[in-house]
Amino acid sequence: MEILRDSIKLQEENKMMKKLTLLQQQVGYPLDTLMNDEFIQKLPEESFVWTIISKKYELLTGQRANKEIILQEELYKNITFGMFVDECFQAILHFHLVITDYKFNLHIIQDSIRTLNQQIQLLEGHAQLKFDQPNRLSICYTRHKSLKTDIFNHYQIKYKANLNGQEQKSIYARGDDLTCSFPILEESKTLTIAVWGKNKENGKEFKVLSRIELDLTEVLISFPLQSYSKETIQPCLLTLDYQDESPEAPFNGKNPIELQFSLSMPSEQRIQTMKVLKFRQEDFENQIRCEIDNRNSYIQSIIQPFNDLLYIPGEDLKNKNEADPQRFSCSACKIF
Repeated sequence: MEILRDSIKLQEENKMMKKLTLLQQQVGYPLDTLMNDEFIQKLPEESFVWTIISKKYELLTGQRANKEIILQEELYKNITFGMFVDECFQAILHFHLVITDYKFNLHIIQDSIRTLNQQIQLLEGHAQLKFDQPNRLSICYTRHKSLKTDIFNHYQIKYKANLNGQEQKSIYARGDDLTCSFPILEESKTLTIAVWGKNKENGKEFKVLSRIELDLTEVLISFPLQSYSKETIQPCLLTLDYQDESPEAPFNGKNPIELQFSLSMPSEQRIQTMKVLKFRQEDFENQIRCEIDNRNSYIQSIIQPFNDLLYIPGEDLKNKNEADPQRFSCSACKIF
C-alpha cells in the first residue's frame, strides 16, 4: 500500500513540474525584474501569497517580516518575480501532494464504508447468518527475529494488556497454550498495551518501560471487514512502536511489537460494532474532505494574482478562454 502511495505522489510531482512554466508565463512581468507596487496592489489583504512573500524575504535576508512591515518598508522590492513564482510553485506543489495523500486515504475510507454497509445488510437480511459465539477479543505477539532490537540485550521483556479497567492480563506469544482475551463491553473504548522489562544485569523485578494506548475502534477496523459476516472473523496484525521511557533507559531507539488480534462475536453485536465503525469512518471522511477544501482554498489564493489563470477545485489550472471539458481529466486525482 505504501509503495502505491509513493508511486502516485511521484507521478503527481512529475506532472506538476509542467505547471511551473504556466505560472512563469502568466505572472505578467519579466521574471528577472523586482516586484513592484502595481503588482503588490493587486493582492487581496488576506491572501496566502503574503505568507509566501514573507517566507521568501526571510530566506533571502534571514529576517522575519509580516505583511504590514513588508508593505511599509517595501521589502517586496528585494524579490524578483522569478523568485516569487518559484515560491508560489513550491507552495502549490506542497499543497497538491498533501491533497494527493488525503485523496488516497479518502479512497481507502470510502471503500471501507461500502464494505461495512454490505456486511451490515448481509447480517440483517439473512436470518440464517446467526453466530452464537462468545464476545471475545484475543491478543498475542509474534516472535520474529526482525522485531528484535537492542532493548532485548538489556532487558527481559514481557507485555501486558488492559481494556478499560478490566483486569490487566499478560500477553503470550503466538502458538503458546495460554491466551490473553477480554470481553468487549459497551464502555470499552481504550486498549492499553504495557511493556515491562527486567534489567538483565542487576534487575530484581519487572518495571513498566512504556505504555501504548489504542482506540479500540482502531483495532476493530483493522480486521478484514469482509469477514464480519462470516462465521470466523479473520485475525489482523498490528505493528506498534514503543520507546523505553524509564529514567535510565540504556537504549532510546524505537522498538516494534507485532500483535495478532482475534475476534469472536454473536451476530447482533457484530452488526452494532460495524455501525459504530461505519460512523467512525464517515467522520474521518468528513474530516479529510475539510482538509482537502482548506488546501484547495490556499491554492486558489496563490493562483489569484496570475493573469488569465482559473483554478477549479478538483480539476486543473487552465486558461479562462478554453472551454473543452476533457481538459479537466486527471489520471491520479482530481486536484490538478
